[in-house]
Amino acid sequence: MPDRLVDFFQHDTFVVLGGISCIILIFSVLLAICNQWVYSRNILLVLFRLGRALARRKVAIIANAEYSPDIKNILLDSDFFAEKNITEISRWDIENLKGATLIIAHYKTVADDLPEIIGALKSNTDKRYALIVYAPIDQGRVPDEHTTLINQKRNTTLVNMRGRLLSDAFVYMMTT
Repeated sequence: MPDRLVDFFQHDTFVVLGGISCIILIFSVLLAICNQWVYSRNILLVLFRLGRALARRKVAIIANAEYSPDIKNILLDSDFFAEKNITEISRWDIENLKGATLIIAHYKTVADDLPEIIGALKSNTDKRYALIVYAPIDQGRVPDEHTTLINQKRNTTLVNMRGRLLSDAFVYMMTT
């Protein structure tokens, strides 16, 4: 009986199908390895670029002495931002940015200067800036004219919550 079974599977049809199946299996394994290598390479490239962006980008916090440490601690607690890259500015002045590409402005501090800030960022075309205006809910509502002004500038957002501030800061570090 075993000899008949061996003879049956040694038939030419089974030999050809076995050879084709073996070639398909080898090709599939090589294709899977190549796909995994390309996928890993692309993911690692994105992670490398993101890491460099987070390590080198300068962040400017425009807030008074009461709110600035709180915003800075939000960024530092995430372990994504280095303390040496965060600059605290008490009053708006375009000269104080010193190479910062991400600007986080506390609304209560910059409410009077917001049109000037937006205008300065629009006119400064040599650098790509991102502006996050942080206006906590407990400190009052942002007037509609300021909300419209913020909405007109690209890479600008209005944030009301701490978690969203960190999330938007992280996203803007990738996009600018």
